[in-house]
Amino acid sequence: AAGTRLGDLATPAFVVSEPAFRMNCASVLKTASANGVTRLRPHVKTHKTKEGTVIQAGLGGGGDGRRAEVVGFVVSTLPELAMV
Repeated sequence: AAGTRLGDLATPAFVVSEPAFRMNCASVLKTASANGVTRLRPHVKTHKTKEGTVIQAGLGGGGDGRRAEVVGFVVSTLPELAMV
């Protein structure tokens, strides 16, 4: 949870800077579009979260003609598939 000290987290824990993750995902969509890529299928293997897939999809955006559209996700396991 936001504001939790790292030393107080149960381990293992997935810790990520949400602003950095959002910026990186937006950059991927922009860079793909600038290079003629119109459709993407991001991987969920690293974050394995519903929240991460929403961010990777451009918060439900994409496909507006100005950036690549996320058309699906790549998963490695059945539990990952059930999540998305």
